[in-house]
Amino acid sequence: MPDSDHITMSMWMKGEPDRKVFSALSPMTEGLSRIKRMPYVIADQPTLTFVARQRGEAWNRPFVSVFEPHTAQRAPSRIKSVSFPQVSADKVGSHAGIRVEQTDGAIDRILSSDQAEAHCQVETLSACASYALGREKAGEVTMAFMGGGTFLETGDVCIQSEESADVLLVKDADGWHYTASCPCKVTIGGKSSIKADVFPEGFIHEEKIRVIYEDSLHNLYFLPEKGTLFVSDLSMNRFNRYDHALLRNKALMSIVEDNEGWLWITTNNGIYRYDKKDIVMPYNLTDGILSPIFINCFPVKDEQGILWFGNSKGLVYLDPRQIKALQKPPYTLAVSDVWVNGSVVSSEVWNAGNPKKMCLDKAQNNLTIQFSALNYTDPSNMFYEYKLEGAEKEWKPLIGKSSVSFYDLFSGNYMFRVRSIGLPDTEAVLALQIGSPMGAWLYAVLCLLVLSVGSGVGFYIWRRRKLRFLPVAVQSVQEHIMPAADNREVLQSIMDGSLGAEMPLFADEEEETKEEKEKYKASKVNAEECRRIQNTLEETMRKAKPYRNPDLKIADLATMTGVTSHALSYFFNQYLKKNYYDYINEYRVEEFKRLIVDEQYAKYTLEALAEVCGFSSRASFFRYFKKVAGITPSEYIKQLNR
Repeated sequence: MPDSDHITMSMWMKGEPDRKVFSALSPMTEGLSRIKRMPYVIADQPTLTFVARQRGEAWNRPFVSVFEPHTAQRAPSRIKSVSFPQVSADKVGSHAGIRVEQTDGAIDRILSSDQAEAHCQVETLSACASYALGREKAGEVTMAFMGGGTFLETGDVCIQSEESADVLLVKDADGWHYTASCPCKVTIGGKSSIKADVFPEGFIHEEKIRVIYEDSLHNLYFLPEKGTLFVSDLSMNRFNRYDHALLRNKALMSIVEDNEGWLWITTNNGIYRYDKKDIVMPYNLTDGILSPIFINCFPVKDEQGILWFGNSKGLVYLDPRQIKALQKPPYTLAVSDVWVNGSVVSSEVWNAGNPKKMCLDKAQNNLTIQFSALNYTDPSNMFYEYKLEGAEKEWKPLIGKSSVSFYDLFSGNYMFRVRSIGLPDTEAVLALQIGSPMGAWLYAVLCLLVLSVGSGVGFYIWRRRKLRFLPVAVQSVQEHIMPAADNREVLQSIMDGSLGAEMPLFADEEEETKEEKEKYKASKVNAEECRRIQNTLEETMRKAKPYRNPDLKIADLATMTGVTSHALSYFFNQYLKKNYYDYINEYRVEEFKRLIVDEQYAKYTLEALAEVCGFSSRASFFRYFKKVAGITPSEYIKQLNR
């Protein structure tokens, strides 16, 4: 016990004829010798042993005892008296009854039997169970427990089950609370109810739960092994799933509440602070987090309110008081540049709260808006959220980027808003007007008219062709023969990745030759075009997931995005400073991380899941996963299961 070696024990035992009770000093046991960090040497300290001995079989006259431990020498007892009343039963067996009267007036009646089907009774408690308990206070039943039984009755409370069940009923100021291992019939005060399922429809009880946490407001937070955060009140009358974009597709590891009432949620990819409403704030390397991977280790809040978390790089601690002092950052978020149709049209800076308006022609409907937090933080570690009012309803997270692009906007009025995640005071606003509202209305009407006429003409032509021609098509074999490529084109295909989905990589493949530099030097792909290619690629990857195709070639990607293979090659090698394989396989690795926590893929083997993500071989999967994540897939899964 803390700071003390004093442990005392009060004991009550039922007396029987020919039963003797005494103490003895016994030698050390092998069991005690295996306990680590014992406060003394067991070999030099004989064990104080309590001995109870009687004549006859113990199963006919069982040893029944009540123990009450204390950590102080003169601690007041909560037990006023203990007695062992006679048990009546309809079958012969080892039955025992105990009556414990506590100092607060509560009376516990306890029944134990080795014949669960036998009907036993001790005073006002009767049961067909291996173990039963009934508690009353001031003449009212406040607790009933049935273990491995089918019937229990104490006072005005009755529990019945068609199969062996474990049932607990507890009454407090809020009313009765009930839990059971199977459907039961419960009668209280003459009123019966069938407890077929104690959990309401839509609850999370059928899922595998990693952590259940109760906050200071007595709300319950369930962290499933696979899925999103689930929140419920204690009565289970109000509950819902909290599906925030920053927490989506992440394995939730632990949760703890700080002294300010915020929740800290650790995941396999970052730590987040949640205000229990709609604000989720991420923290990363810039805030002192050495690794985004947190392990399944329950966090601790010490006496000073400092939080301690288990991380793949070791123990991480943080002081929420310092976080609170930095909630209003000293910097100002600002819009720095606006690109329209590939050309910059403004270099002014709009500070937060100054919604300057830009008026554009209806043809100027492709925009790239750049912004900055005006600090010295690496942009890749910044977290923003943005919304284009007039086209979008919800805020979208933006991590590691400081620009957003919008294409083919309709004529109308828009309001672009961007801010640091969770910090509304940092919001920067830019008002946009494209064309005129009347022009937009006329344009929409014209499009509908053209679409209607075109559909009618198209159907007429299709119908006539169907009647006049047979559906037979013969093509010359020569039409499918591609012209032979020269060596330079073959080399270019190898560089672009169009000759194989996953060719072995060597160190010298990443070195550019003088010839390649001259080729890219003459390229007309400017920075703005590269940004547009990047946005187009990310949108394609997010929606179509082409990386799941193990035979994906750069030419296929060019067809899907409408960007030439040459422009893609320049974009990968010169703008991103990585090759085509690295780009595609990074998406495959992230897809694996997402699917490994998805219940739908719980029964997949490691190789099968890698194949779903687009890897063509086990070797390439392990090689690229280690390259991207810094650890092997097996090590990553072990960290998730800790």
